[in-house]
Amino acid sequence: MKSTLYIPRRLSHSDRVYAEDELLAASSYIVVLAEPGGGKTALMESLAEKLGTDAVTANVFVHVENNAENSPLVIDGFDELARVDNSGIHRLLAKARKTDPTYVIISSRSSEWDNASTNAFQDFLGQSPLVVRLYEFNEIEQREIFDHHVPGEDFTAFQSEVSRFDLNALLPNPQFLKLFADAYIESGRCFTDKRAIFEQAVERLAKEVNVTVARSTPVLSTAQKVIISSEVFAKLLLSGAEGVCMSEASEDRVYPLLASLVNAETGTDSILATRLFKPGEMADQHRPVHKIVAEYCAADYLVKKIADPTDSLTIQKCLSVIAPNSIVRDELRGVLAWIASLGSKTIEESAIELDPYAVLANGDPSQLEHSSKRLLVNRLKEVEDKDPYFRRGDFWRRFSVAGFFTQETIGEIKNLLTSGSDGHLRDLILELLVGSQAIEQIEYELSQLVLSPNESESTRLLASECLFSSMSFGQQGYLSILIFEASLTSLKVAANIIQTLGLKSLDRKYLEGFFRVSAKLYPVRKNNVRRVIGGRYFIKDLISKLDYPTTEWLLDEFTKNFACICNKEPYKCDCRNGISKIVGAILDRYFELINLPYEPQRIWKWMKNLKFDGHRSADQSKSVKVLQENDELRQGIIACAFENINDREKIRDIKMYKFGYLSHSGLFFRPNDYKFIVDLAFNSDNPTLWSSFIQTHHYSQGDNKQVADSLRRHMREQALQKNSFMREWAKSQRHEKEQFKKEWRLWDLKHNRIMRRRNKQQSEMHLENIKYVQENRELVESGRHWSCLVRFAELVLEKPENIKLEFGDETLARNALKNCISFITPEIPDLRELAELQCSSKGLVVETILYAACLEIMRIKGGLEDIELPLLIALRTNLNMHYSAVSAEDRAELKAEVDRLIFPDSASAENFLRQYVEPQLEDSECGHPEIWLLNNEEIFSHLRSKLSIEWLGRFSQLGLDSLDSLFDIAAQYGNRVELNKIIAERCQEFMTLWPNRTDDEDIERKRTFWLLRAWYFLNDVPEAYWEWLKADKDTVLLLNQRSGRMNHSEYSYWPRLTSTKVEAILDAFIDKWPKVDLPSHWGTGSPKGENAYRFLTGIIWSINSDAPDDSIPVLERLISDPRLRDLHNELKSIHADHSRKQVLRDFEPPTPQEVVELLDYDLVATVEGLRQLVIDELQDFQKAIKGGEFNSADRFYEGGERLGEVQSTEIITERLNLRLEPQGISVTLEHQLKNLNRSDFTVTKMIRGKRRLLVTEVKGQWHNELYTAATAQLHERYSIHPDAEQQGIFLVIWFGVDEKVAGLKSHGITSAQELKNSIEQKLPQELKGLIDIFVLDVSKKLV
Repeated sequence: MKSTLYIPRRLSHSDRVYAEDELLAASSYIVVLAEPGGGKTALMESLAEKLGTDAVTANVFVHVENNAENSPLVIDGFDELARVDNSGIHRLLAKARKTDPTYVIISSRSSEWDNASTNAFQDFLGQSPLVVRLYEFNEIEQREIFDHHVPGEDFTAFQSEVSRFDLNALLPNPQFLKLFADAYIESGRCFTDKRAIFEQAVERLAKEVNVTVARSTPVLSTAQKVIISSEVFAKLLLSGAEGVCMSEASEDRVYPLLASLVNAETGTDSILATRLFKPGEMADQHRPVHKIVAEYCAADYLVKKIADPTDSLTIQKCLSVIAPNSIVRDELRGVLAWIASLGSKTIEESAIELDPYAVLANGDPSQLEHSSKRLLVNRLKEVEDKDPYFRRGDFWRRFSVAGFFTQETIGEIKNLLTSGSDGHLRDLILELLVGSQAIEQIEYELSQLVLSPNESESTRLLASECLFSSMSFGQQGYLSILIFEASLTSLKVAANIIQTLGLKSLDRKYLEGFFRVSAKLYPVRKNNVRRVIGGRYFIKDLISKLDYPTTEWLLDEFTKNFACICNKEPYKCDCRNGISKIVGAILDRYFELINLPYEPQRIWKWMKNLKFDGHRSADQSKSVKVLQENDELRQGIIACAFENINDREKIRDIKMYKFGYLSHSGLFFRPNDYKFIVDLAFNSDNPTLWSSFIQTHHYSQGDNKQVADSLRRHMREQALQKNSFMREWAKSQRHEKEQFKKEWRLWDLKHNRIMRRRNKQQSEMHLENIKYVQENRELVESGRHWSCLVRFAELVLEKPENIKLEFGDETLARNALKNCISFITPEIPDLRELAELQCSSKGLVVETILYAACLEIMRIKGGLEDIELPLLIALRTNLNMHYSAVSAEDRAELKAEVDRLIFPDSASAENFLRQYVEPQLEDSECGHPEIWLLNNEEIFSHLRSKLSIEWLGRFSQLGLDSLDSLFDIAAQYGNRVELNKIIAERCQEFMTLWPNRTDDEDIERKRTFWLLRAWYFLNDVPEAYWEWLKADKDTVLLLNQRSGRMNHSEYSYWPRLTSTKVEAILDAFIDKWPKVDLPSHWGTGSPKGENAYRFLTGIIWSINSDAPDDSIPVLERLISDPRLRDLHNELKSIHADHSRKQVLRDFEPPTPQEVVELLDYDLVATVEGLRQLVIDELQDFQKAIKGGEFNSADRFYEGGERLGEVQSTEIITERLNLRLEPQGISVTLEHQLKNLNRSDFTVTKMIRGKRRLLVTEVKGQWHNELYTAATAQLHERYSIHPDAEQQGIFLVIWFGVDEKVAGLKSHGITSAQELKNSIEQKLPQELKGLIDIFVLDVSKKLV
């Protein structure tokens, strides 16, 4: 029997999340709401245990006597009481009140607790409860529940399988998690049918699992609950509502009243008690448990309703709401997909025609008919042709289409795989094919993709994953070809294949060959080109899978006879880089696998000839970590490297290159290694080796000195024991002394002499200072000694700890500063003088004294009210100076006090800037006027708009940096009309005074400055300005500074580039900056050509900010430009997105009540529905003409001759009006146009309180403008009718093959359907969802 698992819960209220203990501390009156199966009962038991009591059910509490008083009440399952007793809440609360409880905690299903319950709680117990909701389990908690429920199973594999079917969003609910876990085990750990999973899940969610719950009367069956819930879900989703409510007081557009959506049968509200619903944000609000469940249920409801022969609902009527103007609403793509998965073939085809990707990605495409599957693949090709990146919005998604790929779809899949594509479709299909049985029939096509160097990396990797998830032969042949290709991509694919095959099943020679070729991917230093970060990770990933024997074998093979072959100096050698990197990574794996003891001699053999340019730390490399931490191993390797070597130069080279900066980082000498090597040399009587490690004297302090001195003492002791070592010691000491004399002695003596003299002078000066201030204490302390004030200020602001050292009395110094104000006042300059000093980059010492004096006064008095305003105003110019001894807090307090006193109103702040900053702006020689005060100081923020515009207009001779700063303030805060006027005036000045380019760099830079801003900010920019800018190819770099991907956020107040300006940029510069390969990372150091091309390729995404009406014409021109062929996919994708936006721009979802009217009463709910209704009526008219009781076609002829357009239109409108008028829809001939020999009619209905009007343009087949009228004249009608929607119907009357078509007698059109197809083909793409083409066949053959 399984033990009980309890995971402590978190609960939420508004934005606050509580742990259980925090909840009990937050309130003594708590209501816990959750959907069924959420874990309420277990939580209540936990809370009761924490309070030292037992949880009791609401029914038991109400009906059983309980005499305990002044104790906690933990009452579970209030919803069970509420179902059988409408007054249960009052009885429960009244009894609770009698016990005078210390806590009252109640749990309920959200469906049974509403605002009235909360109010009752407050009425009975005198306090409103804290209403909290159970917080969902996170992934770690889900894993714990799963492991307990199905011990020994792999949660990660389960989670991956659930994600394939888009069910992972339901796992936070423990009941869902357990439900899917059981289904996972039952299905052999591989779900096969998404529809069956959902069907089973919905049934279980609707079924009451708590056997103790009292039944309401009458009791609804599980099937009835599913049907009613599905109806509610359909109406919520179609209307865009989120959930339902139970009281009219809280009813709104987002939460309609439940009773308004379904027939008010008794017991209907019991659906809210099922697990199909969860709590909304308010107490009596309820939402679908999850959207994906609601989508399935809604689709099932709609499909059954459409299939019902007694119901008037059709798929076309549904689609008028789901896909207005033939564009599926984003939020309803899941519903559409399930409608296709559950519906008839006709429904499937209708859904696929609209949105094949939605059908593939969201429902269960395995349920589709074979012909529908083929249609879906072909429609996806059409979608990709229009939008190559159609998955841009959900590229991250991974989903399953198990059962979709069958024998009937193989032909389409083969064609798709071989046709070539740089869009999303082929890779999508490859993703979905992995593990499919269909792979066996397309092995050849997959192998071609894997082996083709011209295919993208993602395509080759996906194809290999498909191929080798199925094949069991021939893999090594593929491996050889891929390794021989030796590209980054082919080696990545090869690595995947190797892992798929399993390392043990592969000949080690293949592995060696793979790694040798992969070594060439590591660049040599002088050709160290930038690369994709992590691009070679696959090598290390494969190495991490090696077993111990293979690791050892590879290390032996790679280091056998491994040596430099370029014969360059070690620091110039690059020939060993790649192999060294590979061996280094394999060494890391070796040390992960091996246990002590290590073999130093063998490891040294592997490492001795490796060469590395960079260093690795212990946390980056296992081998570095082991070698640095294991002294025995590292010193064993040192012994192997140096033993029996007597050649001094060879010893030096080994030290430098084998254990130094070009070696493996794990071999760097540690402090104790030096003692080890000298002992080794001493014990082996190798004085040459020993002397190579003699340490020189360290004259500086620190750890290195201590280590070196200790080693010197040790070696000195050794030298005393053996004469040969003493000779080496003496020789070393003589050499060191001679070297020291040459390099250091003279400097040291001179330095010491200077320092002694300086220290003596300072000491004497300090004594004199102390004596002087004591003798003249009154003068100094009164603040009237200039020199002392200067030094006091410097010390107080920078080194207060030295005051006592230099003057003997810190109090005296601080008093002097405090008392000096009257003395220094005459020396304080006014703002104009301070402005002049700023421009000349000078300052006065009196400014420093004033700062220090005010700081001291602030510290003592807490304010500066006693300081005259002119002094404070002068101080304000210096307040942004940073002194090391002044804290940020002190500086801020001083600044706040000064601002309080000198800026009592906005006028005083403005006056300060005019007197201080304006003189700097007037001075053309002033390099850095303090414009930043206006932008950065909050005290001046109210002046930014006014002064930035004024100064920009007045001071035209500013330097470029100052001009740039001032302009950006004006652009961010100033009046845009006034700013644009200044821009226009400046540009006019430059182009008038200097119509031709000059040799004056300053003039040309400023001209470009203003012309560029004119191009950004002005609406009607003279063409000459842009001509001037585009003449310089580097203008694109200036554009990048303002509109590039890295920079635009810094200049968000600059106008975004419009579509037409993007077009102008591309037209001007795409030929001047040729295509370059762009690395995945970039920055300020990137080459100009790279920055320019990156900007040009990225700027097209700025078009997204434009309205579709403006962007679409530009996009079409850009797509047709052959120079931009490398951007065509991106441009087509943006075009498709904007076309979609254009179509949906004016759409408003129907209200819940309008959806009810559509589904329950067959009333029109949307303009699109009105359009569909007219089409349905025309189709009915066509049926009547073809085979009705009366010969309706006769009416279109008179005396054996056909009627004209006007008369034919009258016949049609007469019928439509008779049919539609009872539904409140009027059909009206346009009489004012009739006189102009035009034949239009309008269809009008009040929808949502607004008059909605559709225009129908009617043409006879003979009309000369037959193929253009749908576009030109329907749009013209929109402008004539102010209430007209931007959509309509183009109705053509077909009289037969003997009649002209578009003025042509020889036309080749043989039927009404052919004519319809030919007109639709010529209809612009952006109008295909907005205009319906209908050809009414009244030809004589039907008469």
